[in-house]
Amino acid sequence: MRCEISETSSLTIKLINGTAEIFGVELAPNKEYTFRDRNIALFTWYGCTIELSGDESGTYAYDID
Repeated sequence: MRCEISETSSLTIKLINGTAEIFGVELAPNKEYTFRDRNIALFTWYGCTIELSGDESGTYAYDID
């Protein structure tokens, strides 16, 4: 998943279950990560459930088969 977050907004990501990483750094379960003025990429090998809050307008997901 890609997230393009403008300098005037914020996006909070919380990993509910599974495993995921942002640029190679694994997310801790049930911990909130807030980003501002960033472009980030969230990756999972086996799938995950995440919760997003804040400005999601620049967020999109893709699946590579």
